[in-house]
Amino acid sequence: MNSSQIFKKACELYSLGEIVKLTKISKATLSLLKNEKYPNPQKKLDQLAEHFSFLNSENVKCPTLGEIHTNVCARYRAWAKSEKVHHDRLYRMVKGECNECNVCK
Repeated sequence: MNSSQIFKKACELYSLGEIVKLTKISKATLSLLKNEKYPNPQKKLDQLAEHFSFLNSENVKCPTLGEIHTNVCARYRAWAKSEKVHHDRLYRMVKGECNECNVCK
């Protein structure tokens, strides 16, 4: 997995604010990187990939979402088992499937 893919995975697991706190890279820089508008991004992507290198493994094949990290799987499953209403459309869409799934148990 290359540094760009690791950064994308980090963005799936964490908000930009959380990534700022973890890496001390500005939110503006992260936003530009995420939108692929940062000039010469490789140095920053390598820095992020080094910090989030642990994301380079532990993927599972979700029947609904495709290949996702086990942390993402666990987050969806925990939400699906709760009775809370979530604003995210994707959470609402997979609530039934995640509640019954045992991929990353």
